[in-house]
Amino acid sequence: MLHFVFTLLALYALATALTCWYYRISFIVFFLFFFFLVNVFGFFFVDDSIAFKDDAKLVVMSLLFGLVTVFLYFCLNFLFSTSVTRNMMISPPLRVGAYPILFFALATLGFLAFYIKAGVTLDGDYNARIQKNAGNGALVILMYGYLAAIATYLVGGKADNLRGFLLISTTAIAFGGAYYLLIGGSRNLIAASLFIVLIWLIATKKIKIPVAAACGLVLFAALLLLEYYRYALSLEGFTFNKGLILFSESLSPSHAIRNIYSWLSSTSYNLQHLTTFFNEFAIVVPRAMWEDKPINFMNNGYYYTTQILGLDTNLTISPTLVGSAIIMFGEHAYLFSPICAVVLYAFDKMLFSRRVLLKSFALCLLPYVFFMVRDGLEVFLYVGIKFLIVFFLAMMISLSLKTVKEVSRVSKSELS
Repeated sequence: MLHFVFTLLALYALATALTCWYYRISFIVFFLFFFFLVNVFGFFFVDDSIAFKDDAKLVVMSLLFGLVTVFLYFCLNFLFSTSVTRNMMISPPLRVGAYPILFFALATLGFLAFYIKAGVTLDGDYNARIQKNAGNGALVILMYGYLAAIATYLVGGKADNLRGFLLISTTAIAFGGAYYLLIGGSRNLIAASLFIVLIWLIATKKIKIPVAAACGLVLFAALLLLEYYRYALSLEGFTFNKGLILFSESLSPSHAIRNIYSWLSSTSYNLQHLTTFFNEFAIVVPRAMWEDKPINFMNNGYYYTTQILGLDTNLTISPTLVGSAIIMFGEHAYLFSPICAVVLYAFDKMLFSRRVLLKSFALCLLPYVFFMVRDGLEVFLYVGIKFLIVFFLAMMISLSLKTVKEVSRVSKSELS
Protein backbone atom coordinates (compact mmCIF):
# COMPACT_ATOMS: atom_id res chain seq x y z
CA MET A 1 0.00 0.00 0.00
CA LEU A 2 2.78 2.45 0.93
CA HIS A 3 4.54 1.83 -2.39
CA PHE A 4 1.27 2.55 -4.19
CA VAL A 5 0.80 5.76 -2.20
CA PHE A 6 4.26 7.05 -3.06
CA THR A 7 3.77 6.08 -6.72
CA LEU A 8 0.61 8.20 -6.78
CA LEU A 9 2.46 11.04 -5.06
CA ALA A 10 5.16 10.88 -7.74
CA LEU A 11 2.54 10.92 -10.51
CA TYR A 12 0.78 13.84 -8.84
CA ALA A 13 4.07 15.76 -8.56
CA LEU A 14 4.81 15.08 -12.26
CA ALA A 15 1.32 16.18 -13.32
CA THR A 16 1.67 19.35 -11.24
CA ALA A 17 5.13 20.17 -12.67
CA LEU A 18 3.99 19.70 -16.28
CA THR A 19 0.79 21.66 -15.73
CA CYS A 20 2.60 24.56 -14.04
CA TRP A 21 5.18 24.65 -16.83
CA TYR A 22 2.51 24.78 -19.52
CA TYR A 23 -0.27 26.86 -18.00
CA ARG A 24 1.75 29.05 -15.61
CA ILE A 25 -1.11 30.82 -13.81
CA SER A 26 -4.52 29.20 -14.20
CA PHE A 27 -7.35 27.54 -12.31
CA ILE A 28 -5.98 24.05 -12.92
CA VAL A 29 -2.55 25.02 -11.55
CA PHE A 30 -4.00 26.52 -8.36
CA PHE A 31 -6.35 23.57 -8.03
CA LEU A 32 -3.40 21.16 -8.04
CA PHE A 33 -1.47 23.28 -5.53
CA PHE A 34 -4.33 23.85 -3.09
CA PHE A 35 -5.61 20.29 -3.53
CA PHE A 36 -2.31 18.88 -2.32
CA LEU A 37 -2.08 21.45 0.48
CA VAL A 38 -5.59 20.81 1.79
CA ASN A 39 -6.25 17.15 1.08
CA VAL A 40 -2.81 15.50 1.35
CA PHE A 41 -0.55 17.83 3.34
CA GLY A 42 -2.60 17.39 6.52
CA PHE A 43 -2.14 13.64 6.60
CA PHE A 44 1.62 14.10 6.91
CA PHE A 45 2.05 17.25 8.98
CA VAL A 46 -1.10 18.62 10.59
CA ASP A 47 -2.08 15.66 12.74
CA ASP A 48 0.65 13.17 13.62
CA SER A 49 -1.41 11.41 16.29
CA ILE A 50 -2.60 8.87 13.75
CA ALA A 51 -0.14 6.52 12.10
CA PHE A 52 0.41 7.07 8.39
CA LYS A 53 -0.58 3.50 7.55
CA ASP A 54 -4.07 4.15 8.92
CA ASP A 55 -4.48 7.04 6.49
CA ALA A 56 -2.95 5.40 3.44
CA LYS A 57 -6.32 4.48 1.91
CA LEU A 58 -7.61 8.03 2.36
CA VAL A 59 -4.47 9.48 0.77
CA VAL A 60 -5.00 7.13 -2.18
CA MET A 61 -8.64 8.24 -2.52
CA SER A 62 -7.59 11.90 -2.40
CA LEU A 63 -4.78 11.53 -4.92
CA LEU A 64 -6.94 9.48 -7.31
CA PHE A 65 -9.61 12.17 -7.15
CA GLY A 66 -7.04 14.85 -8.01
CA LEU A 67 -5.40 12.84 -10.79
CA VAL A 68 -8.73 11.89 -12.41
CA THR A 69 -9.77 15.56 -12.31
CA VAL A 70 -6.60 16.82 -13.99
CA PHE A 71 -6.68 13.99 -16.56
CA LEU A 72 -10.26 14.86 -17.55
CA TYR A 73 -9.30 18.55 -17.67
CA PHE A 74 -6.56 17.75 -20.20
CA CYS A 75 -9.01 15.64 -22.20
CA LEU A 76 -11.41 18.60 -22.42
CA ASN A 77 -8.56 20.89 -23.40
CA PHE A 78 -7.44 18.47 -26.12
CA LEU A 79 -10.96 18.05 -27.50
CA PHE A 80 -12.21 21.63 -27.45
CA SER A 81 -9.20 23.98 -27.52
CA THR A 82 -8.01 24.85 -31.01
CA SER A 83 -5.01 26.92 -30.01
CA VAL A 84 -3.23 26.83 -26.70
CA THR A 85 -0.31 29.02 -25.72
CA ARG A 86 1.47 29.32 -22.43
CA ASN A 87 0.90 32.13 -19.95
CA MET A 88 -2.46 32.87 -21.55
CA MET A 89 -3.78 34.75 -18.52
CA ILE A 90 -1.75 37.81 -19.51
CA SER A 91 -2.92 39.81 -22.50
CA PRO A 92 -2.39 43.41 -23.64
CA PRO A 93 -4.38 45.89 -21.50
CA LEU A 94 -8.07 45.66 -22.36
CA ARG A 95 -10.49 48.56 -22.61
CA VAL A 96 -12.43 48.48 -19.35
CA GLY A 97 -14.38 51.69 -19.77
CA ALA A 98 -16.25 52.83 -16.67
CA TYR A 99 -16.56 49.34 -15.17
CA PRO A 100 -14.03 49.86 -12.31
CA ILE A 101 -15.96 52.97 -11.21
CA LEU A 102 -19.31 51.17 -11.47
CA PHE A 103 -18.04 48.24 -9.41
CA PHE A 104 -16.62 50.56 -6.75
CA ALA A 105 -19.92 52.45 -6.64
CA LEU A 106 -21.88 49.21 -6.12
CA ALA A 107 -19.45 48.09 -3.40
CA THR A 108 -19.59 51.44 -1.61
CA LEU A 109 -23.39 51.33 -1.69
CA GLY A 110 -23.32 47.83 -0.18
CA PHE A 111 -20.88 48.80 2.58
CA LEU A 112 -22.80 51.93 3.57
CA ALA A 113 -26.21 50.23 3.50
CA PHE A 114 -24.94 47.28 5.56
CA TYR A 115 -23.38 49.60 8.15
CA ILE A 116 -26.60 51.62 8.46
CA LYS A 117 -28.71 48.48 8.80
CA ALA A 118 -26.54 46.15 10.91
CA GLY A 119 -23.52 48.12 12.08
CA VAL A 120 -20.28 46.37 12.97
CA THR A 121 -20.93 42.68 13.69
CA LEU A 122 -17.44 41.75 14.93
CA ASP A 123 -18.65 41.18 18.50
CA GLY A 124 -20.26 38.39 20.51
CA ASP A 125 -19.87 34.71 19.69
CA TYR A 126 -19.67 33.37 16.16
CA ASN A 127 -23.25 32.05 16.07
CA ALA A 128 -24.56 35.47 17.09
CA ARG A 129 -22.67 37.11 14.23
CA ILE A 130 -24.16 34.69 11.70
CA GLN A 131 -27.68 35.41 12.95
CA LYS A 132 -27.02 39.15 12.86
CA ASN A 133 -25.90 38.95 9.24
CA ALA A 134 -29.04 37.03 8.20
CA GLY A 135 -31.24 39.01 5.84
CA ASN A 136 -28.39 41.13 4.51
CA GLY A 137 -27.30 38.81 1.71
CA ALA A 138 -28.05 41.29 -1.08
CA LEU A 139 -25.87 43.94 0.57
CA VAL A 140 -23.04 41.45 1.09
CA ILE A 141 -23.19 40.57 -2.61
CA LEU A 142 -22.84 44.25 -3.51
CA MET A 143 -19.70 44.43 -1.34
CA TYR A 144 -18.07 41.90 -3.65
CA GLY A 145 -18.05 44.65 -6.25
CA TYR A 146 -14.80 46.02 -4.88
CA LEU A 147 -12.96 42.83 -5.85
CA ALA A 148 -14.54 43.07 -9.32
CA ALA A 149 -13.29 46.66 -9.53
CA ILE A 150 -9.75 45.57 -8.65
CA ALA A 151 -9.88 42.78 -11.25
CA THR A 152 -11.02 45.10 -14.06
CA TYR A 153 -8.44 47.66 -12.94
CA LEU A 154 -5.69 45.06 -13.35
CA VAL A 155 -7.02 43.74 -16.67
CA GLY A 156 -7.10 47.32 -17.95
CA GLY A 157 -3.38 47.73 -17.20
CA LYS A 158 -3.98 50.44 -14.59
CA ALA A 159 -1.54 48.93 -12.07
CA ASP A 160 1.46 48.86 -14.39
CA ASN A 161 3.28 51.59 -12.45
CA LEU A 162 4.09 52.26 -8.79
CA ARG A 163 1.28 54.77 -8.37
CA GLY A 164 -1.31 52.36 -9.72
CA PHE A 165 0.03 49.52 -7.58
CA LEU A 166 -0.08 51.61 -4.38
CA LEU A 167 -3.58 52.83 -5.18
CA ILE A 168 -4.98 49.38 -5.81
CA SER A 169 -3.19 47.80 -2.82
CA THR A 170 -4.43 50.53 -0.46
CA THR A 171 -7.95 50.11 -1.79
CA ALA A 172 -7.78 46.33 -1.31
CA ILE A 173 -6.66 46.71 2.31
CA ALA A 174 -9.21 49.44 3.12
CA PHE A 175 -12.24 47.69 1.65
CA GLY A 176 -11.07 44.27 2.88
CA GLY A 177 -10.59 45.62 6.40
CA ALA A 178 -14.04 47.19 6.36
CA TYR A 179 -15.54 43.87 5.21
CA TYR A 180 -13.72 42.05 8.03
CA LEU A 181 -15.24 44.39 10.65
CA LEU A 182 -18.74 44.53 9.20
CA ILE A 183 -19.25 40.84 8.44
CA GLY A 184 -17.83 39.61 11.74
CA GLY A 185 -14.30 38.50 10.95
CA SER A 186 -14.46 37.22 7.37
CA ARG A 187 -11.00 37.46 5.82
CA ASN A 188 -11.80 36.06 2.40
CA LEU A 189 -12.18 39.37 0.52
CA ILE A 190 -9.03 41.05 1.85
CA ALA A 191 -7.03 37.88 1.20
CA ALA A 192 -8.55 37.38 -2.28
CA SER A 193 -8.00 40.99 -3.38
CA LEU A 194 -4.34 41.08 -2.29
CA PHE A 195 -3.84 37.61 -3.76
CA ILE A 196 -4.95 38.61 -7.27
CA VAL A 197 -2.90 41.83 -7.12
CA LEU A 198 0.21 39.85 -6.16
CA ILE A 199 -0.41 37.11 -8.73
CA TRP A 200 -1.02 39.64 -11.51
CA LEU A 201 2.17 41.53 -10.71
CA ILE A 202 4.15 38.26 -10.73
CA ALA A 203 2.59 37.19 -14.03
CA THR A 204 3.29 40.54 -15.69
CA LYS A 205 6.82 40.55 -14.25
CA LYS A 206 6.26 43.84 -12.45
CA ILE A 207 7.54 42.33 -9.23
CA LYS A 208 10.38 39.90 -8.59
CA ILE A 209 9.88 36.57 -6.86
CA PRO A 210 11.87 37.48 -3.68
CA VAL A 211 9.78 40.64 -3.23
CA ALA A 212 6.61 38.64 -3.87
CA ALA A 213 7.70 36.07 -1.28
CA ALA A 214 8.31 38.85 1.28
CA CYS A 215 4.85 40.30 0.55
CA GLY A 216 3.37 36.81 0.91
CA LEU A 217 4.98 36.38 4.34
CA VAL A 218 3.59 39.73 5.51
CA LEU A 219 0.13 38.74 4.26
CA PHE A 220 0.46 35.36 5.98
CA ALA A 221 1.35 37.01 9.31
CA ALA A 222 -1.56 39.46 8.96
CA LEU A 223 -4.00 36.61 8.30
CA LEU A 224 -2.75 34.81 11.42
CA LEU A 225 -3.51 37.89 13.53
CA LEU A 226 -6.89 38.43 11.90
CA GLU A 227 -7.88 34.80 12.41
CA TYR A 228 -6.91 34.83 16.08
CA TYR A 229 -8.77 38.11 16.69
CA ARG A 230 -11.80 36.75 14.84
CA TYR A 231 -12.37 34.15 17.58
CA ALA A 232 -10.78 35.73 20.65
CA LEU A 233 -11.82 39.37 19.92
CA SER A 234 -8.47 40.32 21.41
CA LEU A 235 -4.79 39.84 20.63
CA GLU A 236 -4.00 39.33 24.30
CA GLY A 237 -2.16 36.06 24.79
CA PHE A 238 -1.49 35.68 21.08
CA THR A 239 1.61 33.70 20.19
CA PHE A 240 2.91 32.60 16.82
CA ASN A 241 2.32 28.95 17.75
CA LYS A 242 -1.33 29.58 18.64
CA GLY A 243 -1.87 31.43 15.40
CA LEU A 244 -0.12 28.70 13.43
CA ILE A 245 -2.27 25.97 15.01
CA LEU A 246 -5.45 27.87 14.13
CA PHE A 247 -4.16 28.52 10.63
CA SER A 248 -3.10 24.91 9.99
CA GLU A 249 -6.46 23.56 11.16
CA SER A 250 -8.24 26.05 8.93
CA LEU A 251 -5.90 25.37 6.01
CA SER A 252 -5.90 21.58 6.03
CA PRO A 253 -8.90 20.00 7.80
CA SER A 254 -7.74 16.49 6.91
CA HIS A 255 -9.57 15.20 9.99
CA ALA A 256 -12.81 15.89 8.09
CA ILE A 257 -11.97 13.21 5.51
CA ARG A 258 -11.24 10.77 8.33
CA ASN A 259 -14.53 11.55 10.06
CA ILE A 260 -16.56 11.25 6.87
CA TYR A 261 -14.87 8.01 5.87
CA SER A 262 -15.52 6.58 9.36
CA TRP A 263 -19.17 7.53 8.91
CA LEU A 264 -19.24 5.34 5.78
CA SER A 265 -18.53 2.28 7.92
CA SER A 266 -21.41 3.05 10.29
CA THR A 267 -24.90 1.60 9.90
CA SER A 268 -26.54 5.04 9.68
CA TYR A 269 -24.82 6.39 6.58
CA ASN A 270 -26.94 7.49 3.64
CA LEU A 271 -25.20 8.64 0.46
CA GLN A 272 -26.53 12.01 -0.66
CA HIS A 273 -25.55 11.88 -4.34
CA LEU A 274 -26.07 15.41 -5.74
CA THR A 275 -28.84 16.44 -3.32
CA THR A 276 -26.53 18.21 -0.87
CA PHE A 277 -24.64 19.76 -3.78
CA PHE A 278 -27.74 21.45 -5.24
CA ASN A 279 -29.08 22.44 -1.80
CA GLU A 280 -26.33 25.08 -1.65
CA PHE A 281 -27.95 27.18 -4.37
CA ALA A 282 -31.20 27.70 -2.48
CA ILE A 283 -29.26 30.42 -0.63
CA VAL A 284 -29.65 32.77 -3.61
CA VAL A 285 -33.43 33.00 -3.10
CA PRO A 286 -34.04 36.43 -1.45
CA ARG A 287 -35.38 36.33 2.10
CA ALA A 288 -38.11 38.74 1.00
CA MET A 289 -39.47 35.96 -1.24
CA TRP A 290 -39.02 33.24 1.40
CA GLU A 291 -40.33 34.31 4.77
CA ASP A 292 -39.10 31.22 6.64
CA LYS A 293 -35.79 30.96 4.83
CA PRO A 294 -33.33 29.11 7.12
CA ILE A 295 -29.92 30.52 8.01
CA ASN A 296 -28.20 27.33 6.83
CA PHE A 297 -29.04 24.87 4.08
CA MET A 298 -28.22 21.19 4.07
CA ASN A 299 -25.24 21.42 1.75
CA ASN A 300 -22.29 19.05 2.13
CA GLY A 301 -20.64 21.21 4.77
CA TYR A 302 -23.74 21.52 6.93
CA TYR A 303 -24.53 17.83 6.46
CA TYR A 304 -21.05 17.01 7.74
CA THR A 305 -21.48 19.40 10.68
CA THR A 306 -24.93 18.26 11.83
CA GLN A 307 -25.41 14.70 10.59
CA ILE A 308 -21.90 13.29 10.88
CA LEU A 309 -20.41 15.34 13.73
CA GLY A 310 -23.80 15.71 15.41
CA LEU A 311 -23.32 19.40 16.25
CA ASP A 312 -26.24 21.78 16.79
CA THR A 313 -24.83 25.06 15.50
CA ASN A 314 -25.17 27.66 12.76
CA LEU A 315 -21.45 27.26 12.05
CA THR A 316 -20.56 25.12 9.04
CA ILE A 317 -17.39 23.04 9.37
CA SER A 318 -15.40 22.49 6.18
CA PRO A 319 -15.67 18.92 4.83
CA THR A 320 -13.07 19.42 2.02
CA LEU A 321 -13.78 18.68 -1.63
CA VAL A 322 -12.88 15.01 -1.28
CA GLY A 323 -14.96 14.74 1.90
CA SER A 324 -17.92 16.25 0.04
CA ALA A 325 -17.47 13.72 -2.76
CA ILE A 326 -17.44 10.88 -0.20
CA ILE A 327 -20.69 12.20 1.34
CA MET A 328 -22.26 12.11 -2.11
CA PHE A 329 -20.71 9.00 -3.67
CA GLY A 330 -18.98 7.06 -0.89
CA GLU A 331 -16.09 4.84 -2.00
CA HIS A 332 -16.66 6.04 -5.57
CA ALA A 333 -15.85 9.68 -4.76
CA TYR A 334 -14.00 9.99 -8.07
CA LEU A 335 -17.42 10.05 -9.83
CA PHE A 336 -17.56 13.71 -8.84
CA SER A 337 -14.26 14.47 -10.63
CA PRO A 338 -15.83 15.07 -14.08
CA ILE A 339 -17.95 17.94 -12.71
CA CYS A 340 -14.83 19.50 -11.13
CA ALA A 341 -12.88 19.11 -14.37
CA VAL A 342 -15.62 20.82 -16.42
CA VAL A 343 -15.81 23.74 -13.98
CA LEU A 344 -12.02 24.24 -13.95
CA TYR A 345 -11.86 24.04 -17.74
CA ALA A 346 -14.72 26.55 -18.17
CA PHE A 347 -13.13 29.07 -15.80
CA ASP A 348 -9.72 28.74 -17.44
CA LYS A 349 -11.34 29.46 -20.81
CA MET A 350 -12.74 32.66 -19.28
CA LEU A 351 -9.42 33.55 -17.67
CA PHE A 352 -7.64 33.15 -21.02
CA SER A 353 -10.32 35.19 -22.82
CA ARG A 354 -9.71 38.66 -24.25
CA ARG A 355 -13.17 39.85 -23.30
CA VAL A 356 -12.80 42.21 -20.39
CA LEU A 357 -15.79 41.07 -18.31
CA LEU A 358 -15.13 37.35 -18.80
CA LYS A 359 -11.46 37.75 -17.90
CA SER A 360 -12.20 39.97 -14.90
CA PHE A 361 -14.94 37.61 -13.68
CA ALA A 362 -12.58 34.63 -13.80
CA LEU A 363 -9.78 36.61 -12.13
CA CYS A 364 -12.13 37.39 -9.22
CA LEU A 365 -12.74 33.66 -8.72
CA LEU A 366 -9.11 32.55 -9.02
CA PRO A 367 -8.31 32.86 -5.26
CA TYR A 368 -11.49 30.99 -4.40
CA VAL A 369 -10.08 27.76 -5.81
CA PHE A 370 -8.79 27.34 -2.26
CA PHE A 371 -12.36 27.33 -0.95
CA MET A 372 -13.31 24.84 -3.66
CA VAL A 373 -10.83 22.27 -2.36
CA ARG A 374 -11.36 23.10 1.34
CA ASP A 375 -15.14 23.62 1.47
CA GLY A 376 -16.52 22.00 -1.67
CA LEU A 377 -17.30 22.79 -5.29
CA GLU A 378 -20.78 24.08 -4.45
CA VAL A 379 -19.29 26.78 -2.18
CA PHE A 380 -17.00 27.93 -5.01
CA LEU A 381 -19.91 28.07 -7.46
CA TYR A 382 -22.05 29.98 -4.96
CA VAL A 383 -19.32 32.62 -4.70
CA GLY A 384 -19.31 32.65 -8.50
CA ILE A 385 -23.05 33.39 -8.48
CA LYS A 386 -22.41 36.36 -6.15
CA PHE A 387 -19.89 37.80 -8.58
CA LEU A 388 -22.19 37.01 -11.50
CA ILE A 389 -24.93 39.15 -9.91
CA VAL A 390 -22.48 42.03 -9.39
CA PHE A 391 -21.25 41.84 -12.99
CA PHE A 392 -24.82 41.65 -14.29
CA LEU A 393 -25.81 44.78 -12.33
CA ALA A 394 -22.76 46.67 -13.63
CA MET A 395 -23.57 45.61 -17.20
CA MET A 396 -27.19 46.78 -16.85
CA ILE A 397 -26.11 50.14 -15.42
CA SER A 398 -23.51 50.56 -18.18
CA LEU A 399 -26.06 49.75 -20.90
CA SER A 400 -28.58 52.12 -19.32
CA LEU A 401 -26.04 54.95 -19.22
CA LYS A 402 -25.11 54.33 -22.85
CA THR A 403 -28.79 54.34 -23.84
CA VAL A 404 -29.42 57.60 -22.00
CA LYS A 405 -26.34 59.14 -23.60
CA GLU A 406 -27.43 58.00 -27.07
CA VAL A 407 -30.97 59.29 -26.58
CA SER A 408 -29.59 62.61 -25.39
CA ARG A 409 -27.29 62.85 -28.42
CA VAL A 410 -30.14 62.08 -30.83
CA SER A 411 -32.37 64.66 -29.12
CA LYS A 412 -29.71 67.33 -29.38
CA SER A 413 -29.08 66.57 -33.06
CA GLU A 414 -32.82 66.79 -33.85
CA LEU A 415 -33.12 70.13 -32.04
CA SER A 416 -30.20 71.53 -33.96
